[in-house]
This record gives sequence, structure tokens and C-alpha cells, in this order.
Amino acid sequence: MKVSQSIDLINAVNSEEVETLKTVETLEPESVSNKICGNCQHENAPEFNFCSQCGTALNSDSISN
Repeated sequence: MKVSQSIDLINAVNSEEVETLKTVETLEPESVSNKICGNCQHENAPEFNFCSQCGTALNSDSISN
């Protein structure tokens, strides 16, 4: 394989990687809703297990959406 062929191959691979990255960057982020505390109605991040306002456990019984 000649040097010029190697460079063409590298450029082709890089071009495909760039297109893949462009596609990934344009994807919409997953929609994750915040957790609303059933006790105080405070909006909490989805990863929280306890309300950051009142400390109530954020389980399916105490969450209102």
C-alpha cells in the first residue's frame, strides 16, 4: 500500500467518525422528568431519592407529576 493510499484510507475513516459524531451531537437528550415531592411540591432532580426541600422520601407513593 502506497503512502497516498494510506492517507486516503485514514481520511475516509476520519470522515466517517466525524459524521458519526455529528449524528450523536444532534440527538435529543432523553427526556427525564423531575420528581415533584408529594409533601411540599418541591421539584427535585430525577436522581434524588429524598426531597431537597423537606427530606421526604421520593418514592412512587410520595411523588406527584
